[in-house]
Order: sequence, then C-alpha cells, then structure tokens
Amino acid sequence: MKTKLSLVLSLLLLRAALSQTVPADRHPVVVVMLENHAYSSMYLSPYMPNLTALTRQYGVAQKFYANGHYSIGNYMFQAFGAVETTNDNYNPDRQGYFSDDNIVRHLLMLGKTYKTYQENIDVAGSTEMVSKDGLYVRRHNPLSYTSEFGNMTEAQRALVEVPFTQFSADLSFHQLPDFSFVTPNMINNAHNGSDPAALQAADTWLQKNIFRPLLADPKFQQTGMLVVSVDESLDTDCQPSSTCPALPEYTPYCASNCSRGGGHILTVLIGPNVGPNFKSNTPFMHESTLKSMLRALGSSTFPNGLSTVPTFGVLYQLLTNPGFELSTKNWHSYGSCTIGSLAGGARTGTHYADLTAAGAGTQPMCFAADGNGSDVYYAVKPGQVVTFSGWGKRVSGDGLARPVIEVTDSRKSNPTWRVTTPNNISNAAWTFTSGTYTVPVGKSFVRFYVEIKAATQKSQVRFDDLVLQIR
Repeated sequence: MKTKLSLVLSLLLLRAALSQTVPADRHPVVVVMLENHAYSSMYLSPYMPNLTALTRQYGVAQKFYANGHYSIGNYMFQAFGAVETTNDNYNPDRQGYFSDDNIVRHLLMLGKTYKTYQENIDVAGSTEMVSKDGLYVRRHNPLSYTSEFGNMTEAQRALVEVPFTQFSADLSFHQLPDFSFVTPNMINNAHNGSDPAALQAADTWLQKNIFRPLLADPKFQQTGMLVVSVDESLDTDCQPSSTCPALPEYTPYCASNCSRGGGHILTVLIGPNVGPNFKSNTPFMHESTLKSMLRALGSSTFPNGLSTVPTFGVLYQLLTNPGFELSTKNWHSYGSCTIGSLAGGARTGTHYADLTAAGAGTQPMCFAADGNGSDVYYAVKPGQVVTFSGWGKRVSGDGLARPVIEVTDSRKSNPTWRVTTPNNISNAAWTFTSGTYTVPVGKSFVRFYVEIKAATQKSQVRFDDLVLQIR
C-alpha cells in the first residue's frame, strides 16, 4: 500500500532526522549483507578464513533459507516482513514509496537511532538507483523504500543514509547508531566475479572494515550483535522447496512443506551474548532477522505481525554480562568479588572479575543475577542439557577456582552441584574450563556462579568470558 503519512508518522520522521545523536547506553546491532551464494560455498570456506574463524567461535544458523528469488524480495522481507515488490528495478521516486509497517517505524517508536551504510553510493541521502560507477544498487538498500525515507527532506535523508566511509568515522568517535544496515559494493559483497576470487574479496573486506574494528569496540564488546547474512542462493536452489517454480518467486516464512524459497544461505551471529561455537537447527528466513533485530533493541511488536517467525534467541547464551564489561551489573557477590580493569588484564574487552579468598574458611562466590542484583534461578526441564564454561587465570594462592552450576528441585531445594573440567584454575595464563549436565527428573532450576573453594591462604583468581546455555 502506498499512501501519505499521517501526522503522527510525520512527527516521528522529524524526530528521527533531528535526533541522531547516539545515546551512551546504545546496544549496537549491525547487519551486513552478502550476495548470491549457497550455504555450501560459504560455510567454513577455505577462501573465507576470517568469516570461518568467527563462524567457529560464535553461532551459525545451519537452516537459514532465503525467501525467494530475486534480490529485492528478500530485502523487502528484512525491512517490511513482506514482499512489497518483486521488481529489482522498482523506482519508488516514480512508482511510490511503501507505507506499510516497517523496521524504520518501529525503530522510531522505540526511540532508537539508525543508519544505512551504503558502499559506493555517490552522495549521502541519494535516491539514485545505481551509482555512477555501477557498484551501488538501490535494490540492496531496503530502508530507502520506506515511506519514512520518501517523506524526508534531502538533508534529513543524508543523516540516515550515508556512504560506507562514514561507518569507520562513526565507530571511531563512538557514534555508531543503535541499528546499522551495511551494504558492501557489488564486488565486496561477492556478487560480481567468480569464485574463489569473489569469496576472497568479500572476506578480506569484512576483516578490514567490519570484523577487526567492530569487535575491538568497547561498546560492541559489552552488548553488541553482528549478523552477517546472504540475500539469496543460486537461482537453481529454491530450498526449502524441493523444486524451483518460475522466477521471480517468494514465500513468507515457511518451516515445512514449502513450495517456494530462495535457497540455503549462510547466516552467522557474532557478539558477546552469542553462544560459543553453537550451531542452530531451527529453520529461519529473512523475517527472523527483522524480528530478532527489533527484539534485541527492545521491541515486542513487529512489522506484519510475524507471530510464527522464530527469532535468533536459541543462539544466545543466558548470561547478560558475561565479560563483566558492565561492571557488577547482573552479578551478585558473596565474599570478595570485584571488577578489575587493569590495562591488559582482561582476556577480551577491558574488564574481568577478581575473586579473592582472605584465607582458610573463606569462599568468595559471584552469582549470575537479575537487574536488581538477586540470584537468577534458570528454569530447566528433564532431558535438557546445561552447558557452562569460562576462562580463568590464577593470580596467587591455592584453593579450587572454577565455574559451578547448582541444580535444585521445584522448591529450589535439594541441590546438586556440577563443576567444570578442569575443576581448578591453577595456571597463570588464561585457561578455558567447561562442563555439561543433562537435567534428570526431579530437577527444575539452575544457578550459575564462579568460586574459590577450600583455600588455605590468601588467594586470587581472575575470571572472564563466562557462558551458560540451556538447550
């Protein structure tokens, strides 16, 4: 539907255009889109060593399918949760902007800042369909089809649609918005050229322009999320459908018995709250990206409803402040547990937890907590698997230092304890320790903490990058 904006939306537009100062408490969410490759050609590809390394380290959606062929429909699903046009050459300046509910509208209602970073676009706020050098195409820039964008002045558009060169500047000055939509040019998104050169070009670009600078950003290390995805697979791949109908073709989210689709594609989630080396078998499509991004930014409503569409929640871990970058937030201490920030002291980021036992008879513990500082009891069911881990380094003393889970019944009584392996951090270098536990009948809750137990002298152990997952 293409209609004029209401007065309310006009006011929201003005608010968006004039309030792009980034708040200090932002939770940066970044989406980077690659092009036209099947899952099998990108997943753990030797031609993409940087993306492969992060895929192994963080989370991958193993059953992510594009909605259809060709490009523009998949981008429409990311912005609107529906197909607004199937025409790659649709020109909103001539044919009309789309006023249906969309991600921009929800970001505005949430009071969130956003930008679309477009490599090789000729000028900020442009409405061009193709750049002069042919390396930018508007069909890969879905936010520019919204009626919010269409009703902005040129000056307002230039605040929210910028050349990709601005990304580096915004990141350096800590002005990255809450939501960033990044489109590499037609070479760097692996669209042009042939493999393996196309894959190598995309991977080199990602490492230089996204992975290295973004993952080093302190704010991203605290609360950020990066999604690297692909618009569609090859035209001969229409999974989750077993056959390809005539193109163009699209389907809304479909988990089974699908008659259309855009093929099996790679989607990788990277960030401090993504479970380490986790592979999800949940079926996802591009609406899942839309819904997950908005949920990560605090929304409980979504364009086009999307009630049956799953989010990426299964890929996240449960600890809210796993690397202590938010200081003591979401941790509750018993005994001496302080947050340190000595230069070079953390394993990643800038902060870590220091547990200190004063001597014999003392047992410092630091429990995962809610926003009010109360210990969190995570609900579990028989048969679920609890995975817990962390990194630690011994500073001094003795005693058993390790992550622990306490598993209780429905009354939060009759506890059972499980510790990681190795069961003691004794090395002065950062050491990884992990454990798993299958929940038996009769157990209903899990608490997570780190401890120093049975010390005979003053002892200090440092912890960082803790993980708790329940599957």
